[in-house]
Amino acid sequence: MRKKAGKTGKAKASRKRKRSTVKDLSAKKTSRVGDVSKTEQLYGTWRLVSWTRQIVETGETATPFGKAPTGFLSYSPDGRMLGFMVSDHRPRPSDLATVSDQERVELFNTVVAMGGTFEVVGSQVMHKLDISWNEAWTGTTQRRNFRIDGSRLTIQVSPQIGVDGRRSTAVLIWDKV
Repeated sequence: MRKKAGKTGKAKASRKRKRSTVKDLSAKKTSRVGDVSKTEQLYGTWRLVSWTRQIVETGETATPFGKAPTGFLSYSPDGRMLGFMVSDHRPRPSDLATVSDQERVELFNTVVAMGGTFEVVGSQVMHKLDISWNEAWTGTTQRRNFRIDGSRLTIQVSPQIGVDGRRSTAVLIWDKV
């Protein structure tokens, strides 16, 4: 007969996991704006205003999720972040039980979702992802340049290879909720 693990063992493991994932952000060297650090300025929830992609080679621009995408990005004082974005032309299945494979692909292609911890270093925010809609990102650190002007957050993605194989950058504009 197997012996049940005691609560103390589970509690210790849980505390150890929390310590290893949650950063003490107050101990980090962060840039300060007035009396508020850049980290503290990020705290809260942001609503997506726009997402623009630019192809590096040609300068061509596109709005991958349309002109009116929807999304939220949240940063909390415990060092956690969550992000969720959907296209403005996202399909709405009438019945999930009868969704075709093509409709499932389209649903996948019109969403971005991720969660993990974050850390601010200078003018970059590092998203250390524990979970993502795209398993290629899970377990990675996604570095993003950012700037806050009042209640507006601008995040810029450094040039990288997109899903279409073209080198591109992106600018995402968010307003504080």
